[in-house]
Amino acid sequence: MTSTNTTDRVLIAARLSAAGDRSEESRIERDEEAGRVWADVNGGTVVAVTKDRGVSGSVSPWKRAGLGPWLTDTNLIAQWDVLVVSAVDRLGRSARDLDELKAWAED
Repeated sequence: MTSTNTTDRVLIAARLSAAGDRSEESRIERDEEAGRVWADVNGGTVVAVTKDRGVSGSVSPWKRAGLGPWLTDTNLIAQWDVLVVSAVDRLGRSARDLDELKAWAED
């Protein structure tokens, strides 16, 4: 995502499929770091980082314990402008979920 607004409030979404997978245990931290770098480069301010551990990419973004409330609670939605992920599969693997998320963001 490209941004030109230096006042963007950034929400970073990080996800790790298998909480016990030692080979990927730093994935959440790498996702967060990538989001922070994006925010720095684009003049954004990180307002929150959601961390969903042990959550499959097949789980809808709205149903995740970490990210879900930031997409459904109007008080939380009002706190951010830009959702940043390190890769599209951190949001989900379902084309339908991704399409719905895109339509929701555009609305």
